[in-house]
Formats: sequence, C-alpha cells, structure tokens
Amino acid sequence: SAELDTTSIGRRLAWHLDQLAEVMTVVPTVKSRGRSVDIRLEIEAAPDVDIPLKTDEVVQVTHEVVEVELGLKLGKLDVQMRCAPFEPDWVG
Repeated sequence: SAELDTTSIGRRLAWHLDQLAEVMTVVPTVKSRGRSVDIRLEIEAAPDVDIPLKTDEVVQVTHEVVEVELGLKLGKLDVQMRCAPFEPDWVG
C-alpha cells in the first residue's frame, strides 16, 4: 500500500492546470477525507477568458488528474475563478 501526500496532489494538479491556455495562476487546497480528496482551486485567468468554458475545462482536467492519473476518488470540488485586470494600452 502507498500513501500520497496532499501537498503532492496539489503540486501535480497545479502543474497540469497551469498548462491550460489563459490560466495565469493556480492555488490548490487539497484535503483528505477517507478514501476521497476534497479540492478547492483558486484560479486567475486572462482578462478576456470565457469563464464558463474555462471552468468546464478546469473541472475536466482536475477529474482526469485525480481519478485517472492518481487513482484517487474526487470528493467535493470548488473552483474559484477570477480574471486578471485588463492592462491599459499606453500610447506614446
């Protein structure tokens, strides 16, 4: 039998989610609950991101990493998505 630290799960998840287009930062919080893990994701995305589409993609990747790659059961998943501020275009 093997154990996987929740920090390692968070790191793996953050790495995969950070590879997605328009995702700028990922801060995962992973809590073990028996045979499953509850995950809270704080994600900052590009200012012009399609939030519903990106949220669906984040949920899909999270499910894939946790259940398929790591062989764990995904419990509660809470995704907090926010957009980065628009940068003003400076004309000189």
